[in-house]
Amino acid sequence: GGHVSDTGSESYFATRLAPDAARAAVWAHVTAYLQRWIPADAAVLDLMAPRLDAAGVADVVERRVVSADDPGLEPATFDVILLAEVDHYFSDRTTWLRTATAALRPGGRFILTNRIHHRAAALAALAAVGLSVRSEATPVPSHFVVVATRR
Repeated sequence: GGHVSDTGSESYFATRLAPDAARAAVWAHVTAYLQRWIPADAAVLDLMAPRLDAAGVADVVERRVVSADDPGLEPATFDVILLAEVDHYFSDRTTWLRTATAALRPGGRFILTNRIHHRAAALAALAAVGLSVRSEATPVPSHFVVVATRR
């Protein structure tokens, strides 16, 4: 198993990753995306509880609220950091990504998905923090997915 940070998907990916990684720790982070409409406090985490319970992964997913200014991830802890349609909400995308990159373990991967019109800014920010795109896909015309690692 590995350690995965699922930031922004409201546990969508966490519920899919945790069952396949039996001993993995999966962190589902609620970021600025939800904070735009819901106060950044513990109550927002209750929104994820039914989905995690239904998937049978509530005991392996740690839920946290993180800010648009700081990912709140422990250094050198994560094998994968997944950002799902939230990087454009960060106060400073490059600063947030730089801080998050420090949380990757050696060989760790950064996976970013968003709507296609955010692609250029996302790729520029990834490059600015020393990440190289290893693969990219456009699974539907409106969205892109990139996998990046340290150079």
